[in-house]
Amino acid sequence: MSDTSDRTDLTRRQFVGDLGLPEQDVELHVSYGADLDGNYVDWSISIVMCRGPVSEVRRLRQRRPRKVMERVRTLGGRLIRQQFNPEGGPPTVTELHIMSGEPAEPDELYDLQLRAVSEQWAKRIGPTPDPHQVAIFGYANVERPSSFHENYPGHINTVVAVENDTVDEAITDRLGHYFPDGAYIAAYFPDREWFGFRDVSRGASSSPTDDVERVRVASTLTIGMIVDSTTTTTDETWQIPDDWQN
Repeated sequence: MSDTSDRTDLTRRQFVGDLGLPEQDVELHVSYGADLDGNYVDWSISIVMCRGPVSEVRRLRQRRPRKVMERVRTLGGRLIRQQFNPEGGPPTVTELHIMSGEPAEPDELYDLQLRAVSEQWAKRIGPTPDPHQVAIFGYANVERPSSFHENYPGHINTVVAVENDTVDEAITDRLGHYFPDGAYIAAYFPDREWFGFRDVSRGASSSPTDDVERVRVASTLTIGMIVDSTTTTTDETWQIPDDWQN
């Protein structure tokens, strides 16, 4: 693996979503650069802790502070894990050696690492997965094939949510923190086992008031309400695969 940070031929994408931990809001944030063949040439997978309740977002008129707890990434031809001290200071950096024999390509290592994170959180949450856990790892599976991005080329930045998540949580707080200029919402509907998509970006609405401002004023709205109101054809939905955990 070589350093790819300066490559301009890669398509940079990100997605983020809640991991479904009952006692604490913890996010999975994924960032990668894909080449023309859809291979993930470089990437990072981060576990991020949110501080404070969502209910305070509107009252305090500010987004919740966040702290990266752990990150695995490709860097300068190496695969490293960074573990961050909650109290501050430099991270602990460990070089990872996942496979024996010939060095694996970053694309293959991404799949291995994401699977390891998925298994780790499945054990932590228990035998009954939280819908957020299903949503974030399901979306990681859904967006992996090049065919998805051929159908949805605008999905550069995406917030993954569950249909009953509030606008304050998914858009005002999470989307506003990671993607202040807007992003797509990928809303998972557990009963239907599919994702519906909504562009929440400046210029995405035909109304003079852009989507970001319009949804911000309606704290009682859920993501499912917003996505259902615009999802009218199969072109705007994507079935979650039966083998998303495999």
